[in-house]
Amino acid sequence: MTILSEITLPEKYIPLFPLQLRKLFTTVNAEREETTKHLKARLTELEEKIDSWKNVILRIRSQKSLIKRSPINTAQNVKSWRNYNRLL
Repeated sequence: MTILSEITLPEKYIPLFPLQLRKLFTTVNAEREETTKHLKARLTELEEKIDSWKNVILRIRSQKSLIKRSPINTAQNVKSWRNYNRLL
């Protein structure tokens, strides 16, 4: 059983029906393409933010490592370490 088997269309509308279907599918596809472009742009933006945060985390970890290894923990080193520790 098909969906259209339950629909009765008057004779005068039969030529218009395929045109209306084409218009409907054209509109739906255009909206889908627009949504796809928007979502791809958003995905790229989020991937760039993730990469940026990964770089920040790597920088923080390397600086924490250097501070821990330094022979003299000066006041500046301790202050820097505390600031970076808050970000994690």
